Amino acid sequence: MGAFSPLRWLVRMRRHPSALLLGVQLLGVMLYPVMEQAAAGRALFGAFGIVVLLLAVWVVKRSPAVGWVAWGLAMPAVILMSVWQSVGYSMVIFLAGLQGIPQHLYDAAAVDGASPWQRFWRITLPLLSPTTFFIVVMAIISTFQVFGQVYMLTGGGPAFATSTIVYYIYERAFLALHMGYASALAWLLFAAIFGLTVIQLRLQRRWVAYE
Repeated sequence: MGAFSPLRWLVRMRRHPSALLLGVQLLGVMLYPVMEQAAAGRALFGAFGIVVLLLAVWVVKRSPAVGWVAWGLAMPAVILMSVWQSVGYSMVIFLAGLQGIPQHLYDAAAVDGASPWQRFWRITLPLLSPTTFFIVVMAIISTFQVFGQVYMLTGGGPAFATSTIVYYIYERAFLALHMGYASALAWLLFAAIFGLTVIQLRLQRRWVAYE
């Protein structure tokens, strides 16, 4: 039964009075501007950052001056920073989705002898599918729009290893002053995001349950 404790905690939190407070705390990360989050990430993951120092001493046992670049972890650092930025928002949305699941469904399933795992697979997961779909769509859109983390942490380096499409558009537009080329890339980015979103909207009919 211990394996199901996280599931029971989530279900219990959806109707607990402290769920609102938890949501506000998780949302706090989202209230900071991206640049401030990236600056905090730089203090953690940049050269001589806290995480880099700990890894240098306890894991890779190399000088922290070389940092993520020499360790081949520049892109994972950007990914970790992006996940840290978005996890609070995702948790708040999932909490809202959990609060929308009727309690009587769990009570009826418990009376019928359904285990916590069965209640999760047969009730929680299907009824959370619209919320999950929304999170997936927004996460994919946000992935295409990553800029602040790259700008503050790595500047697109080393050797363009962490350069994203939005950062490349920024370089073409404001550094190289190729405005027409950058505008064309921006329209291509819009078309790619729009196309992927349409595909997801069509595919969601196969796994998203709205009732």
